[in-house]
Amino acid sequence: MITIAVTGEPASETRVALNPEMVKKLVGLGAAVKIVSGAGLRSRFLDDAYKAVGATIVGSAQEAASGADILLKVRRPALDEIQALPK
Repeated sequence: MITIAVTGEPASETRVALNPEMVKKLVGLGAAVKIVSGAGLRSRFLDDAYKAVGATIVGSAQEAASGADILLKVRRPALDEIQALPK
């Protein structure tokens, strides 16, 4: 199974890398999706919407990236997010 992480974006960015509909499709294909709590708020996607389609809500970017195969972002990832990814 592939694990996909989605972390928050800078305050100036209103988009999020995945919306709940895309999470539903990815989970349906067998992927695990971890999303940082509140990552979709500026795009008006609540954590409950992500949970309802099978995403796991986590508390930090490091927790999301830990063990992930892919990190999805709208903007360039921060160095600490990259360092949290497995080698």
